[in-house]
Amino acid sequence: MKTFLLLVFSALLALGCPEFGTVKVDSIEIGGRTFTGCTLERIDSHTVKLLHSGGIKKVSPEELPPGVLPKLGFFDLGDVEKGKPNLAPFADPAGCVLIPAKWNLGAYRPLAWRDDGLGWGSVSSVTTYVAALAKVGDVDNDLTCMFTSSRQDCVQWLRVTANCFNSKGEAATLEKFDEVTKGLLMELKISDAKLLSELNLRKNCVIDRLDFVITVQRESYRFGYGITFKLESKFTPKTGE
Repeated sequence: MKTFLLLVFSALLALGCPEFGTVKVDSIEIGGRTFTGCTLERIDSHTVKLLHSGGIKKVSPEELPPGVLPKLGFFDLGDVEKGKPNLAPFADPAGCVLIPAKWNLGAYRPLAWRDDGLGWGSVSSVTTYVAALAKVGDVDNDLTCMFTSSRQDCVQWLRVTANCFNSKGEAATLEKFDEVTKGLLMELKISDAKLLSELNLRKNCVIDRLDFVITVQRESYRFGYGITFKLESKFTPKTGE
């Protein structure tokens, strides 16, 4: 399993520095291409804007030379494979995978933390609208919940997706999406008034906190659309290694 490198932003805020950094370099190589006259500007925990002599390009931190990352506010917290999740409930994957049952999400086999050959995880779902199947596109809507990880002992990601294939069941599906997503935040003990005020479950957004990152992304389908809520834990490395 490929080692995951987690880059996070922490100390600058405590020191009263600007939240996002800006770095100027004469030249930089990304993906085998050299850019000159560059200014790098951190946008969020996943994106850096590269302004160069030929235009503007968005890149991920993983594409950049390690030496510029601290100047942009990214700090290497070590190997996720050896660290512990900052979200304490994620250290109990067997318990996490049972939580969605509170909202009647289930699976064709008993919910459990399993290795499916591509990593550890658990998937549960619930039908939110039953269609008549009278014509093309007249299909059921559903909600899926996935806990996944590259390792057995902890969860790294939680994803909840509302599949609104059928407009007739859109309202019921989104209502269930809100209920399950906000309920999971409560169960994982990270829900607070500030977070809920920042969270928009209807359009793309990113919330970067000290212990986790939340992203919401809407995707168009051939019939309808989907909205995915993703919660990713940040990790603290083990000491003395």
